[in-house]
Amino acid sequence: MFRSAAILYGSSLHHLDHLAPLATLLDIPLIVDDIAMYDLAKKFYPKLRPILSSSQEVYFYAVQNFEQLITCRPRPLFDVDFFLPQQLLGKRVSTIWCPHGNSDKGKASFFMEGLKKEELLLTYGKRMESFLRQKKVEVRRLCVGNYRHRYYLENKNFYDTLLQKEIFSSLLAKKTILYAPTWKDGENASSFERFLNPLVENCDDEINLIVKPHPNLFISHPLEMESISKLAENRNHILILKAMPVIYPLLNFIDAYLGDMSSIGYDFLIFQKPMFFLKNPDQVAVKSSHFLHKCGHNLSKEDPARIIKTIKKHLAKKDASFAPIRENIYKQTFAAKANIEKILLST
Repeated sequence: MFRSAAILYGSSLHHLDHLAPLATLLDIPLIVDDIAMYDLAKKFYPKLRPILSSSQEVYFYAVQNFEQLITCRPRPLFDVDFFLPQQLLGKRVSTIWCPHGNSDKGKASFFMEGLKKEELLLTYGKRMESFLRQKKVEVRRLCVGNYRHRYYLENKNFYDTLLQKEIFSSLLAKKTILYAPTWKDGENASSFERFLNPLVENCDDEINLIVKPHPNLFISHPLEMESISKLAENRNHILILKAMPVIYPLLNFIDAYLGDMSSIGYDFLIFQKPMFFLKNPDQVAVKSSHFLHKCGHNLSKEDPARIIKTIKKHLAKKDASFAPIRENIYKQTFAAKANIEKILLST
């Protein structure tokens, strides 16, 4: 039996593309308690060893069989969820916190403060390290760099073939824009309410529009997302992604990124392609909340109905003026040298 495992319990689909690549690279299993998540893990991460446990048994199973768990849940929440099995089994499981993306969110909320009780937390690089210091999170840290991009490159042929078959072979236009709005959290950072509908309505067939909403939007705003999905039906240049966990293979194919505060924007930096941004005017923002927006054009003041046309004009110009700052911010965000194999040796 393995001493360590990654664990994803519940329906947090956005955690899968962070835990599955890490578990694969570390050669440890990933425990899930949702059959849909298990099926996605099997399909999109072929070298992963997922373990399916029922939602009623997953807590006892994990405590009974493992000494160390890698999770995206902060330790205080983990201790609530795992209190009973740890008490009844007389065993305390150690945890490692795995980040689920780097974004400019969190400055006006207290999520990061919840990491003060971690035994070990993983970081991507200097920007996350600095943010943790600002939040006075002084616990053991280990920098793992951009391990997800490394994982993609090691499995590039598999993913490029899969996404070409499942997504891009059915899109008819030559250029593709990805719109990836974040969810409507306490900071109100999402742009989807103002922009998603007009983007879909006004996208002509000269451009492919792929919309990858944060998975939480399908939970918190089911009627709106169902309405948008119906609006996109039978339009072979528009696609609403509902259950696509992998990010880097998707970013490899697209020609431009359109986002707000989603961490996918930081992931996209490595591809050195055009970036466009939208701001929610009602966002609870603080200084540097839109740091990443330096890397592209801000289209928030555009008529929402004309945003696609504006992006098309910029793509035709092939402007490379943002390339240096994108490279600089990528280097600040993701450390060049990182050895994830040290994770299991450092506890």
